[in-house]
Amino acid sequence: MVQLGWSNIRAHKLRSSLAVLMIAVGIGTVIAIVTVAEGQKQALLNALAEFYRADVIYMKGAQSGERLTLQVPRVFSERDAQRIAQLKDVKAVGLAGQLEGAVLAYQGTPLPVGRVMASFNLSSFFGLEQGRFPQAKGEIVLGHFVAEELQTISHIDSALGQILTLKYLENGQILEDRLQVVGVFKRVPVNPDQLGLSGVQGTDAYVSMEYLAPNQTIEGQKIRFVEELFIQVKTVQNLKAVREQAQKLLMNNPTSDFMKLIEKLIQGKRSIGLGFGVRVQEDVAKGISEAIFRVAGFVSAIGSFALLVGLLGITAVMIISVTERTREIGILRAIGASRSAVMRLFLAEAVILCVVGAGLAIGFGMAASSVVKGLMTLFLETDLEIPFVFLPGWYAIALFTGVFMGLLGGLYPSWRAARVDPIEALRYE
Repeated sequence: MVQLGWSNIRAHKLRSSLAVLMIAVGIGTVIAIVTVAEGQKQALLNALAEFYRADVIYMKGAQSGERLTLQVPRVFSERDAQRIAQLKDVKAVGLAGQLEGAVLAYQGTPLPVGRVMASFNLSSFFGLEQGRFPQAKGEIVLGHFVAEELQTISHIDSALGQILTLKYLENGQILEDRLQVVGVFKRVPVNPDQLGLSGVQGTDAYVSMEYLAPNQTIEGQKIRFVEELFIQVKTVQNLKAVREQAQKLLMNNPTSDFMKLIEKLIQGKRSIGLGFGVRVQEDVAKGISEAIFRVAGFVSAIGSFALLVGLLGITAVMIISVTERTREIGILRAIGASRSAVMRLFLAEAVILCVVGAGLAIGFGMAASSVVKGLMTLFLETDLEIPFVFLPGWYAIALFTGVFMGLLGGLYPSWRAARVDPIEALRYE
């Protein structure tokens, strides 16, 4: 049946080409719209995530009880961070812990540093204006205010490459090291606390985690705990779920270092209670999710209309085909073809036309999306870069849609062909 259907399609090239074109335009329009919408969504998410950090969960140690201290408690271990990093929807996890009594100087002149933080894997959370993040001991990244002060003191144009002296306390001892400036943080445009993220202040400086020695003994093993934990989620929609999973992993898991630390304090009869605070931009995340939902609804409406046009087109073409081939149908019935055989023949033709059209629609949709994005950038004069998004899932859906449209659009014409009376059909001119 497929071979016979293909022969009939080739015998009527013009009509078949028009049918394929209608299907290609219908499905291709959907692919183009979806590709542009997905690109816009990705661009919007990237922009909002960078500015508002709506994709970040920030956790900071907290304490309660009678014997409170000024120092923020260190409650997050590297092992717990690794466990959180393995959660399905987590993109990156970073840690930061403050060095005690840190003083930073340039050739004996102290610099206005508020905090010197030992850090791990923070490149996904903070942007740099210049340079890179520390990769080992002997390297440091400065906040913009410290970098500007350094430039003023040293009479240079850039802080990069300058050698600083760091003094800090470790286990009651004063340690000293020389560090090279390898990066400068971007300026924070607003108060970072309003962004749901601690952020890098202009007076901060960050060094390698190697500067912070293991500070707790858990089950006979020395472990490094820090004050701040950063979690970046893959999609903003999963922000709440990841936050709950991370909290559960830390607080409801007896094997976590956090719970082992709590147990150690209880056994030591310490009256201070440890915990942590969590800060996220839920309002921003909710707004992004609602915007994505509205875009998806718009795409679905346009796509449904385009598919309806294609469906009506293939139905009309197949009805014309049945009418034109009435005598051919009569001959097939006269030589013994059953009604079901005739019906399968026309269904096969409709499916072939739609699948070919769907295959062409993928290329058409991808090309059309590039043109539309170019026009949007030209006429809207926006700086928002819309990336091209490859959507293999949608391309597979396009092919399945072609099969479905062929079956649905060819159902009535094939039923009509099967009902043709062979005697009347042979008289048809």
